[in-house]
This record gives sequence, C-alpha cells and structure tokens, in this order.
Amino acid sequence: MIGKTIGQGTFGKVKLGHHILTGERVAVKILEKEKIKDTGDAERVSREFNILKMVKHPNIVQLYEIIETPKQFYLIMEFANGGELFDYIVAHGKVKESQACRIFTQTLTGLEYLHSIGVAHRDLKPENLLIDNENNIKIVDFGLSIKFKAGETLKTACGSPCYAAPEMIAGKRYNGCKSDVWSLGIVLFALVCGYLPFEDPNTGQLYKKILIGEFKCAKWVSTECRDLIKKILNTNPDERFSIDQIRAHPWCSIVSFRSLPPIDRKIDDKIIKIMGSLGLEEEEAKKQLENKRHNHITATYFLLAKKFLNRSGKIDRNGSNTAREVSPVSLNNKTIVAEKRIRHRKYSVTPSRGITAKAQIKPQEPSAPKPVNMPGRLSKNYLGNRLYIKTENKSKDLSQNTSRKSPLECENAHDFSFG
Repeated sequence: MIGKTIGQGTFGKVKLGHHILTGERVAVKILEKEKIKDTGDAERVSREFNILKMVKHPNIVQLYEIIETPKQFYLIMEFANGGELFDYIVAHGKVKESQACRIFTQTLTGLEYLHSIGVAHRDLKPENLLIDNENNIKIVDFGLSIKFKAGETLKTACGSPCYAAPEMIAGKRYNGCKSDVWSLGIVLFALVCGYLPFEDPNTGQLYKKILIGEFKCAKWVSTECRDLIKKILNTNPDERFSIDQIRAHPWCSIVSFRSLPPIDRKIDDKIIKIMGSLGLEEEEAKKQLENKRHNHITATYFLLAKKFLNRSGKIDRNGSNTAREVSPVSLNNKTIVAEKRIRHRKYSVTPSRGITAKAQIKPQEPSAPKPVNMPGRLSKNYLGNRLYIKTENKSKDLSQNTSRKSPLECENAHDFSFG
C-alpha cells in the first residue's frame, strides 16, 4: 500500500509505503518519466539506479526493488524512521561530541565502503544522512554519485555549494574521494557547532570564503575536535586528511566504535522457508537472490531478513506481527500484486539544498535571518537549491534548464520492469 507524500524530489515525490507480505514499512521514491527528458537528467537517474543496485552496507540505504510503469519509476527502499540528520541538528541546535563522534564515524564507515567499490557520493550533507530506529546513520541520495577508476580524477562540479570542496569550486579536476572527505568535514563542523563554517547569501562571496578556507569553530568545541576539523578542511587536497588518518585521530576514539554487522549475502534457508509459507516459490527465490536481482521476490527476502533477524544473525520469532497473504491492489489504474507494495514515514529525497549559519529556524516556521557576522543555528535557505555544474570554465545552472530533448533510456531496462 502507498500512503501519504512525505518528500518532494527533483523528478517526483517520496511516499510512505507498506509491504503487505512482510508488514514492513519502506520508502517509495517515485520518479515521473515526463520530468526526465534532458539527457543529463536521464544519465543521472540511470547512474543512481546502477549504484543503488550494487551497494550493500549497513550505513547506506538499501534498495529493495525497482518497478517501472509507462509513466513512472518506483524505487522501493529501506525505511529510516528517524528522519534527516539535518532536522535533528536543527531541533537540538548542536550535538554533543560523544554523539557526534558516533554519527561521524558511522558516516565515515559508509563513505569508506563507497570509495572501496569505486563510488564517489559528491553530495554528502546532513540532508542526505538519515537516522534509523536504532539511531544508526544511512547515507542516501546517489543522484550525483559517480563510478570512478583508481587514480581517475573528475571534472564535473556538482552538489550543494556550502559543502563543495575548494578544488571543485575552482574548476579544477578533482579526486572524488578527497572531495567527499571535505564534505564530511563540513558535516562534522555542523554537528558540533550547529552552523556551517562557510556561508554567505551571495554565492560568489561564499565561493571566495571556501577557497580561502578560513573558519572559526564555536567556543564549546574541544581542542581535539577542532584539530580534526582543521586537518579535514584543508584547502590543499594533497594535504587533506585521508579516511585512514581520520580514523586514527584521537577524537574518533572518544567513544568506543563498533561497526554494524555487515549485510549478510549468504542465503538464509529459514527465511526462504518463510517465503514458501507465504506462497512464494522457494527455488525461484534462491535463484533470484543468487542472480542479485531487485524485484518483488528479493525485496520480500530482505524485508523478512530485516524483520526477523536479530544482531546475532538468528531468526527472532518474537519481534513482529504475522505477515498477511498477498492480494491485488490498484496503482495508477493498473492492478499490481500487493507483494510489491510499500510504505514509509520520513524518507527525504530532495534537490540539493544549502544551509546558512546565520538564520534561526523553528521546526515548522523559520524566523528572519540574523546579520551575517553572527553565527546562529543551522537552517535551510535557498542558496543550495540550484545545482551548479561547471564545464570548461562556464557555470551552468541546471535549475533553469529548459532544453529537454530525449526520453530516459536505461541500459537493461527490462531489469526495472514488472508485469
């Protein structure tokens, strides 16, 4: 079942979803094909599909299924009921360093995994970090992410201006991993200070501040944390701390860090048996899992795994309600088997947004901005709503792009279809 709208993205909406067979809540990201007519947009969506299909990490949102209709793509994804890290920071003003350390190291671990499989995120920010029901971090929104080869540099400047690395802003070719580390440093600053190190209502002035790299931490930030932020926010990418150096820094040891258990790729026969009891073919389920498909069968498996598996990896039969039998439901005037249906509370997939350090905000109603020389609490503004891409020293504002020519064409489009 699909519920209410809980987010608005560039190409469509994000809705609550409820998976009928398992009773689990999921996020449903709906992409309208009519909004994906520009070649660049089509490539972005195709990249996001492919990257989401390959990633499997406890600190990265999991893709369960992609459903295609004549007018939409439906991405059925993991549900994180704690909402955005951004909103958490806004609600609390700042985060205690012990808690910030846990959030930071989990994000670092997820980012390290992405880099290990050759993926640069390129839009890391609190809006793209979700919190699950156990207060664990989930990295989301891979619309600007890209695959890279060892030693390869990138040229497209993209993401949210307040989080962009100086080498990217300068129009230079850049290392995607080092650029992501810079963005992670901005996230750490926002966590412990409650505002951003670089902000200005004028984008040109903002870029100058980032290129200079001068910032001032809040007085309550510890010496060790200040030192780590300084090492990460080094405008020289060659001298910027690497992930290994960050992990070895004393501040990252202020709380004991235990990595979340990896997503088990081994097929669990007990879960397969449960699927059989729900009317699914057990051998077909194994075949689909072995082939690493993303369809209603594998979605059911992973949702059951999430539902019944505790941290020891054993079936926990005391933790949930009984799954219901499959029944047809209606979606966009088409009848679809309910085992493909979905639900979710707060999964935000929005266009790139900036943050200003100088404006107060309440959870529902923002107040007037403060003077720019007075650091205030973290808040959203319109500065980062536009995606800037610089090619051959010319900036292109994609939010004003009206040249839409070709429809979306994904490789192996049959992988995303159903029926």
